[in-house]
Amino acid sequence: MATFSVLSLGTRRDAKQFRKGAVEKLQLSPGSFLHATKPSLNDLKSLFARSDDVLFLAGHFSNSLYNDDQSIDLEFGTSKLTITYDGQTVVLNRGTEFKQTSCKLIIWGGCNVCSSAQTIATMRALFGPHVLVGWVGVTGWEITDIMFGGKGHGSAAPEPLPDFAMPNYFSALGGSIGDSTRLWKEWLKVAKAISWGNDAEGRPYLERFCVVDATGKAHYASEAIA
Repeated sequence: MATFSVLSLGTRRDAKQFRKGAVEKLQLSPGSFLHATKPSLNDLKSLFARSDDVLFLAGHFSNSLYNDDQSIDLEFGTSKLTITYDGQTVVLNRGTEFKQTSCKLIIWGGCNVCSSAQTIATMRALFGPHVLVGWVGVTGWEITDIMFGGKGHGSAAPEPLPDFAMPNYFSALGGSIGDSTRLWKEWLKVAKAISWGNDAEGRPYLERFCVVDATGKAHYASEAIA
């Protein structure tokens, strides 16, 4: 049975909404679920020693993934993951300590993952070819929560006020993760069907949505999706 794991560095609600959708809509089996401001080092090592089909990785991201007080920092390299935990450095080498190398889908709940072609290439080298759902620039947990079928803050500022008619990603997939093309196309179709509005500078939130298909090609919400 296909499995999923979650690493969410904080108390953000989208991690719970992700788990609900993965179990109820996709019938995925739960693996490791780390949803805490500061999970233990052993728990982090155990998550990356697994081999899951789907991952949700969330926290702050700017060249590395880190928690609020930066006591945890995960630096992703092409052949290793370097974890800095309270100043202690641990290296997980790809294929030995790091075994998350055959994922079909990785969704990032962190800013900037798609802002750099080098970052995208690094993630594909480390995790193997997969569909990557990420972001160009800064985003917030409310957006991913709504994409998963949640309510965000439950207000119209800055994200839309969800209602029962609003689409969500897990429902759009139709109960399967077997079609890699559908994994990225449905994300963009759902994003384009929601009225996200503009940020404080007048730029559309929709411009921040980005997906990378299994071949490594990036796609954006500004494109026409057949």
